[in-house]
Amino acid sequence: MKRLKTVLEDPKIEKVAQNAKFDLLVLGELGIAVAPVTFDTMLASYCVAPNSRAHGLDALALRHLKLAMAPTITELIGTGKKQITMTRRPSSG
Repeated sequence: MKRLKTVLEDPKIEKVAQNAKFDLLVLGELGIAVAPVTFDTMLASYCVAPNSRAHGLDALALRHLKLAMAPTITELIGTGKKQITMTRRPSSG
């Protein structure tokens, strides 16, 4: 965490984020003052397409890169009685 904090707080290293406001709040609670965040992909998406309702990373990756994001943790390991641990998840090859 110490090394991560050093990098995130280094003003010479520009940071790019998706929904930076959330990340900055969470990291701030951990005592990490991230700076500088020079680009936020979610804000950029909103500026380009303000009428769109899809500004999340999954939607942006699919729209602009034609890449589907990895499944969610729930899709990977299930829920409830059928939930498995990550160590029991079959490998994808």
